[in-house]
Amino acid sequence: MRVAVAIISDITGKILITQRGVQSTFAGLWEFPGGKVEPDETDAQALVREIKEELGLDVLAHEYLGEVIDKERTPPVHLQIFRVNEFSGTPEKLSSQLDLTWSAVSELSNFKFPNANHEIITLITTE
Repeated sequence: MRVAVAIISDITGKILITQRGVQSTFAGLWEFPGGKVEPDETDAQALVREIKEELGLDVLAHEYLGEVIDKERTPPVHLQIFRVNEFSGTPEKLSSQLDLTWSAVSELSNFKFPNANHEIITLITTE
């Protein structure tokens, strides 16, 4: 399975993270928003669709950062990481998220993430 993941930055450089709902895998943990790539769409199309569905944001500009493989799941999940530097709208919890917040990159370690997300944090702090 492929999943498009968004690293959404605001004008101050803070990153948007969401807290997974109680009915989801890794319930209560924080994550970078995104979702499954459907068979009829590209990774980038899934990114745009998922961010609109989950947060109500329109992605205006993005760039591909790389892939992280979540080996905790069977079969492994291929996370396609995109930086979203330009968007319109105000983020809302439109899916099953418990919460959402903007965090400085240096403060992401204060949140509990699934293990694969630690690789994403490393990716965005070393670019």
